[in-house]
Amino acid sequence: MTGGDVVPVPGIVLALDEADYCYGLGPIALRVTLVEPLAAGEEWLRITGREVHPAADGGLREVMIRLAAVPRATRPAGWRPRP
Repeated sequence: MTGGDVVPVPGIVLALDEADYCYGLGPIALRVTLVEPLAAGEEWLRITGREVHPAADGGLREVMIRLAAVPRATRPAGWRPRP
């Protein structure tokens, strides 16, 4: 991690583009429930969260996200994507 990195905290929502997380298809929005600690120099962050979309089942998802994407992906805690 560098001094400019922003690590998400539980409760916030991340609205991620497909290029910002591993093994997914299309954009995704997750309310963060758990953030695993980073080792120095890592570019990817493992988070667990609940998908916040009306069509989602609300189950937990674990994803690897680009640390650099966090600032632009962060939304207020009550944010929801448009259906």
